[in-house]
Amino acid sequence: MQLRQKITATIGILGVAALAVFGAIVYPSVRAIDDLGNGISQEKLHIEESYLRRQLIRKSLEALGDARKKIGPLAAMAVREGRELDFVNALEAVETGTGVSQDINLVTANQKDLSKWEREIPLLLKVSGPFPSILKYLSNVERLPYSIVVQSMQLTESNQKIDNPLGAVDLNIQAVVYWQSKNAPAFLNSAPAAR
Repeated sequence: MQLRQKITATIGILGVAALAVFGAIVYPSVRAIDDLGNGISQEKLHIEESYLRRQLIRKSLEALGDARKKIGPLAAMAVREGRELDFVNALEAVETGTGVSQDINLVTANQKDLSKWEREIPLLLKVSGPFPSILKYLSNVERLPYSIVVQSMQLTESNQKIDNPLGAVDLNIQAVVYWQSKNAPAFLNSAPAAR
């Protein structure tokens, strides 16, 4: 019976030793491996987020560059600060070249700020002359290197008497022009100025 007790005691001691080894070595190792796996997963998510963020930033910068390339030529069609007289002179040259009479009114009191460096200024044009000359006037105004956005046009028979078998007409145009400050960002000012 003593042999049996010795075997049981030895098995018990070996079992306790195995549990001690499991508790001291195997369990912490398994836990460390599990923690390492979680850390790797977290780092992988962080790397994927960083990659996606870099992709988004890269695409945004490309889109901004494309927009700047497209905005430059549009900005060149604005009336530049300090060169407002060039715009008025261009309209007067159209008047002279087409044989009509016009009244130009930039309604700066009703201008609308679009940004720190850009404004929308209402423009009223009253043009009188023979109908073919009015059509030529409109064609020439359309070819000016400025953006003139026509909101309405009203054509009426004129009370003026002129030596033309077609008679005279009056044309009232309500439009807006865009004005740009000298303080506009460099990518806007790099575009050639309208002449």
